[in-house]
Amino acid sequence: MEAAKELYDRMVEKNSVAWLAMIAGYGKCGELSEARRVFDEIVKPDASCWAALVASYAQNGYAKEAIEIYSAMRDQGVRVTEVAMVGALSACTQIGDVHVAEALVKNIEEGCCGEFCLY
Repeated sequence: MEAAKELYDRMVEKNSVAWLAMIAGYGKCGELSEARRVFDEIVKPDASCWAALVASYAQNGYAKEAIEIYSAMRDQGVRVTEVAMVGALSACTQIGDVHVAEALVKNIEEGCCGEFCLY
């Protein structure tokens, strides 16, 4: 991540691909504060960046925070991607919250993920 950070810091104009790579990379390394810092720098994060943040938190055992980020994503009207949904479902299984699970199933049934379906 050090080399990626150096390159990222030298970029004059950053875009969704760069942001996504850094958020996901930091998430895989367990550096969630750095992933969040990059996310917070984005003026209008796209669905992929939101999804990467949800997945990063879920993968590192921060289920409550992952669900909160997923909820914020929905509140902002951002399209839920398959990655975001899998991250939210993973977080839901970690905390064992039936009500959150039911809400996620309802989101899927409403077609929040496009072609993604329950079956």
